[in-house]
Amino acid sequence: MLAHLGLAAPMGPATLQCIAVGLGTWLISQLVVVGIYWKRGWRQFPFVFSQPGLFCLIALAYAVSVAAQEFLFRSYFFWRYDGFLPLVLLFALNVVAFGWVHIVFRSWVSVIVTLIGGVLFTGLYLYFHSLVGVCVVHMAFGMSIFAMGWGKYFYFGSAEVAQRVQARVSLFRKPAVCEQTTTSTTAP
Repeated sequence: MLAHLGLAAPMGPATLQCIAVGLGTWLISQLVVVGIYWKRGWRQFPFVFSQPGLFCLIALAYAVSVAAQEFLFRSYFFWRYDGFLPLVLLFALNVVAFGWVHIVFRSWVSVIVTLIGGVLFTGLYLYFHSLVGVCVVHMAFGMSIFAMGWGKYFYFGSAEVAQRVQARVSLFRKPAVCEQTTTSTTAP
């Protein structure tokens, strides 16, 4: 059962290879991004230096989020639907579902970036079958996005949605009992 979920050997050779390939891809992407930032004169990693405490808190919360996302979208998804559809179709459905779920952030940037990330994470999971490895790679890419200041595409929309949901829930609460006042009108 654990092998089917990508948890057979959490730190075995497949996991280490997955991490090496994934972080190699991450390093190349970071060199490209830093080069673009440098060429345009943009400040690199503004969020890390301007709010390091908040960045660390986001990293802790993000680690939990990444583990849940990867378990659901990689491990459980492929365990549940294995043999149900051809692997190529499962791959495509998984990538689209992973990207589309990020629409909650109310930004097409988040959807497009996660579609690209979904291709990488799904490919790594299917090749190495390591949930831990994919989590490490997902964490590296995600925290880089926050460090570069792109977190606004992955956070603020969900905060706005949460506020709207909370407002709608409060509409269904029983109103507080208040004293009824009577007004009398007198005709002149």
